[in-house]
Amino acid sequence: SSATALRGLSYAEKNGDTAMHKARLGLLLDAGIGVMLMSNLGGEVGGQLTALKFGVLALAAGATDQEASDVLEQTMQTTSFWSQHFAPAATCTPCKSVLGDSAICAPGNLPRPPVELDVLAGMFGDDFYGPAVLGLSVQAGSLAAHLGPVHAVLDFGAHHTVIRESCTALAKRLPPAVGADISRSTGLCVMVEFRIPSEIPAAGISMLNHTIAFPWGCGTVPLPTAMPIYVIVSESQQEAWAWLPTADVIFPRQSQAVDLSTPGSVDTSVFV
Repeated sequence: SSATALRGLSYAEKNGDTAMHKARLGLLLDAGIGVMLMSNLGGEVGGQLTALKFGVLALAAGATDQEASDVLEQTMQTTSFWSQHFAPAATCTPCKSVLGDSAICAPGNLPRPPVELDVLAGMFGDDFYGPAVLGLSVQAGSLAAHLGPVHAVLDFGAHHTVIRESCTALAKRLPPAVGADISRSTGLCVMVEFRIPSEIPAAGISMLNHTIAFPWGCGTVPLPTAMPIYVIVSESQQEAWAWLPTADVIFPRQSQAVDLSTPGSVDTSVFV
């Protein structure tokens, strides 16, 4: 196979990733050939950059265009880029979101949330990030979020997830670290998905202008899918949690009172 164009050659590499940048260095030692690729490719996916490195190395070593393409494609298959990354990123869900950015998709087909918004409001946080990371308040009949640079009325519609079942069953749908606290609640729980509109000027993020910025653009606010907030409330005990899957955190409610008038009442440094 022409995908073996580099086989048998002495090779060394050094790669590095950050949340917003990736670098790939490949060296064919005996041939004295090196390829260095630097990119602003963010997130956890680097398979395509690795594949490009090997394709360019093959060309530099004298392979034909087709042989280099075969090397690149073999690398894409080896890293499972097509199945594990490309397919989820190119598939839309019934929730009008991208599959790769969707935690749970179960459209409620409801025009408005199934619980009173006051039940969902409060200050959410924990011992690690602090007691006031996320504020949810009711403004003019809508739920609004206050999270770092975000101060926005949240979107809700028929395509947003709504699940009502036992807290134990709901916890099993969630990642273990997320559902552990919820599984200890008795009775029924309701989970409602809201989304933060993807226009956050203070964070440099705009769907309309096609802009992202560090650090909120490093996956916390996925475009084109808006950042989701799943609010979970226990009907029997009035406990509540806010799950932010794109930030990989869940915060229990610390207080049902939301005081946004005091400077610093919401910690604006979280995730920065």
